[in-house]
Amino acid sequence: MPEAPASAESRLTRLIDRLLTGADGALANGEPDVAREMAGDVLMVDPDNERAQELIRIADERQRSRHGERTVMTILFSDLVDSTPMADAEEPELVRDVFALYREEAKLAVERFGGRIVNYLGDGVVATFGYPELHEDDARRAVLAGLELVSGMERVEQRAREEHGVDMQVRVGIHTGLVVVA
Repeated sequence: MPEAPASAESRLTRLIDRLLTGADGALANGEPDVAREMAGDVLMVDPDNERAQELIRIADERQRSRHGERTVMTILFSDLVDSTPMADAEEPELVRDVFALYREEAKLAVERFGGRIVNYLGDGVVATFGYPELHEDDARRAVLAGLELVSGMERVEQRAREEHGVDMQVRVGIHTGLVVVA
């Protein structure tokens, strides 16, 4: 007895499955643009397909990471004034302890305003505002963090003077501009 012809719905379901399987394969082969196109074809006939939506999200994320993403970012840089002569004149353990006090104060100020410490360079601290989390007022947040760091350093300077006999001053620079994050 001959098989009954497949219904239009079952043929569509098989076609969608093939497209989604192909999109998975394209992602596995490093072709996010092909995966996005195939998943997009699925969404044209099945707009609520969660698997296709997820494949597009993953493909877009991989595309951005490959080519980078344009964003406005604010960078805060701070360092200690005359730290090199201090490091030359003092014991390494004392320098380490003083730097730790300063870095902790910088971290508190930056994180309080939604920034992120990305690097410590000797006595320098590099922080970003605007990536990975974007706020409309990232430049303002960086300025407030810088002001709080300068204010907080008064306590740190007093503690460094009392505990270690070392004078400290901090300086802060801030710049905002367009970057490509990859």
